[in-house]
Amino acid sequence: MNSPPSLSEESLVQMRLTHLEMIQDIIARLSGFSANAKNFCITVLAALVAVAFQKPVPELVWAGVAVPLLFALLDAYYLAQEKRFRDLYELTCSAPLSSADDISLKPRSLNARRIGAAFFSWSVAGVYAALLVGMSILLYIASHGPAEHRPAGNHRPSAGEPATSGEPFGVPTRGAAGHTEAGPKPVSTGGRTPAN
Repeated sequence: MNSPPSLSEESLVQMRLTHLEMIQDIIARLSGFSANAKNFCITVLAALVAVAFQKPVPELVWAGVAVPLLFALLDAYYLAQEKRFRDLYELTCSAPLSSADDISLKPRSLNARRIGAAFFSWSVAGVYAALLVGMSILLYIASHGPAEHRPAGNHRPSAGEPATSGEPFGVPTRGAAGHTEAGPKPVSTGGRTPAN
C-alpha cells in the first residue's frame, strides 16, 4: 500500500496562511457583532429616553436597567467567543509547520468563567456601566425635571388660572364652578360709533 505523498514546504506555508485567514475572518465577525450590540443598545436607550420625556411612565426605570444588562450579557458572550478564537490563532501561529495540514476551527471550550471574565472587562462593563449611569440620570431628569421640560398636555389649570388648552376663539369653556362662560365679549360703545 502506497503512503500519501508528503506536501512541499511551500504548500504547507500556503495552508497555514489560509488557516490563519479563516480564523481571522471569524474574529472580525465576532468583533462586528459586539459593536452592533453596543450600537443597538444605545438606540433602544435613546428611544426609552424620548418616551420618558414625552409621557411619565414609572416602568421605564426598570426597562432602563434591564436593557443595558441584557445587552452587556450578549456582548460578553461575543467577546468570550472572540477571545477563544484569538487563542486559537496564537496556537496556530506557534504550531510547527509540519502540522499545517490540520485546519481545525475548534477553539477551547466556552464556560461560565470565560463569559464572566469578558463581562467584567473594560470593553463590556465599562461601556455598559456608563450607559446605565447616563440612562439613570436622564430618566431622573425626565420624571423630576422642571415644568418647562414636561409637555403642556399634562398641565391642568388651577381655579384662578385661565384655561390654555388651545381651544378656538369664542368657544365656550367651563369655569371653576362649572358654569359655561362664553369667549371674549365685544366691548360696548353705548350706541355710539367708535372714533377711528
